[in-house]
Amino acid sequence: MTSIVIGGDLCPGVRSTPYLVKGDADAVFEALAPVLREADLALANLEGPLVKQLSPITKIGPHHAFEENCIKGIRAAGFRLLNLGNNHIMDHGYAGLANTLRCCEEHGIACVGAGENREAAGRVWVKEINGLQLGIWSCTEHEFGLATAKDPGTNPLNLMNFVRTVQTHRKKWDYLLVLLHGGNEYYPYPRPSLQELCRFMIEQGAGAVICQHSHCVGCHETYRGGQIVYGQGNLLCDNPSQPCEAEGLLVTLRIEEDRTSSMELTPFAHSASSPGPVLMNAEQRMHFLQQFEERSRAIQDQSFVEREWEKFCQQNPYNYLSLLQGYPRRIRELDQKFHFLRFLRSRQRLLMLLHLLRCESHHEAIMGAINTSLR
Repeated sequence: MTSIVIGGDLCPGVRSTPYLVKGDADAVFEALAPVLREADLALANLEGPLVKQLSPITKIGPHHAFEENCIKGIRAAGFRLLNLGNNHIMDHGYAGLANTLRCCEEHGIACVGAGENREAAGRVWVKEINGLQLGIWSCTEHEFGLATAKDPGTNPLNLMNFVRTVQTHRKKWDYLLVLLHGGNEYYPYPRPSLQELCRFMIEQGAGAVICQHSHCVGCHETYRGGQIVYGQGNLLCDNPSQPCEAEGLLVTLRIEEDRTSSMELTPFAHSASSPGPVLMNAEQRMHFLQQFEERSRAIQDQSFVEREWEKFCQQNPYNYLSLLQGYPRRIRELDQKFHFLRFLRSRQRLLMLLHLLRCESHHEAIMGAINTSLR
């Protein structure tokens, strides 16, 4: 049997960084140390580059960057593979990515999901562990920092590329783990299309699909013998901005000799008094796992998944519409409170937006026009 421990988003902050740069992993990850050290492989998602100096790119949203010597503590904690396929690893351009790759190589940590071009970013990481050829493929939804045929970045989520990769290289591995950086932030369920996507990946040969990025713990399902996790929360989060960010879980995949797998969960919390994760007490753990299993059972009902997604979309349509129409933040905040912009949105205008966004040809033409205008 081979055990693979998967951690969520790794975001060193003001409390954990001083310990990590000194290589003091126990001060940050002591609560999780037994699980990490017993694993045949421990990996996590590094949610930003390791930098010497800042070189922020032009983008919407926050720029993440971590002190490069944090790699010492990450290595000491037992992580031997970092997923770079996320929406923040290119926040400081190729300089940030290149420095991250260098730091990881110097400390004996492998990387997956990003590279000097799309081909490099999309390579399957393969390693023999206990006689098992393990393959790991990483991809991210279409945000800033995607690699192209000639530009560095992350591996973009593309089902055609995934299928081609599996068909061409599947003899290289016995078990394929997919790390998918996607989903809706603070939403504990998969949207219908995400569930369909992950199930399709299992149908095509993946043994497990782990979705990260949502910053909250979601749910799980076993589909055709494959394991799917929809959100495991943050592994390291110094300052949770939302209540749901205060919890997370490690996922341990146990892969048997016959290539079947099972999953174990290690829930934890983020404490205001600790620089790293802390274990839950028995009562907290029982409540956490009960809620997790309730959500997991619920998503077996397709109508439930669709209803919850519709509720999510109905909760705050004003913010998305205001963003789409380019209103500044202060106007958007006022609109969320008073909903006055609805008077400027005629039915005909909304129908036009819907038509332009959902039609593949129009959608791609709009993206091309915007990219051209930003150059």
